[in-house]
Amino acid sequence: MAEAWDVLDNADATALKTDAWWLSKIDNWTTLEYPANQISKAAAEISNNSALKASFEAEEVIFDAWKWIDDGIPTLPQGQPTTYVNYLRRITTYRRQKLQGSPDDVVPYYRVQGGEDNFSAYIVQIDSNGNVSFSSATWFNFSTDNLEHANYYKNKNGEGAEIYKFDVPKWFDDLVKEHAIPQWSAPKNAFYQDGNAPYIVDVNVTDNGHAFTFHNWNEFWKTELMENLIQGSGEILP
Repeated sequence: MAEAWDVLDNADATALKTDAWWLSKIDNWTTLEYPANQISKAAAEISNNSALKASFEAEEVIFDAWKWIDDGIPTLPQGQPTTYVNYLRRITTYRRQKLQGSPDDVVPYYRVQGGEDNFSAYIVQIDSNGNVSFSSATWFNFSTDNLEHANYYKNKNGEGAEIYKFDVPKWFDDLVKEHAIPQWSAPKNAFYQDGNAPYIVDVNVTDNGHAFTFHNWNEFWKTELMENLIQGSGEILP
């Protein structure tokens, strides 16, 4: 664990130096050849952020997720202290999902539309055969994996709100999640991709429903979804 000690000597992380679990964890990061300066930075941050420390110790956050934030938008911890750890948890989930199942599996996408209290535009159309088409829009909000987030917004939108569901191949969903970035200050993120990067949104709204926004909807994502979704899978949920 000598390398872990060396890394911690360069960080304000005295408490971690006496913790065998953390020494082993940091030694593993050095073995995986993560940049030493980023390991030192993460260790200092963990020492001063109890919620972050607890999430690492509970295996809710992995270094890859922390590095994605640090490489893309390193001001996020200071700019959004109340959502920062939730963003890290979500990104960790997406990294782990990519390693599970088969690329040929399917993932449900949900969009809430309509509603008298908080109307959401009817961008998704589904015919009687389950075929899906889309209208033009400025952006496209949706959620994946389970109905928790969709049910939340269906209730929020009120009478007349409906959940439109269709499936995409897992490999497509993996790509969306792999390139997704936090919504906060997204245009300043190094991984913004001229607006094509999906935004991770509503991380404080639900624990398990994973919500995203596609910007550049008309220019990019509308076509991508049409070319890759599973036609015939569309349905309006009761």
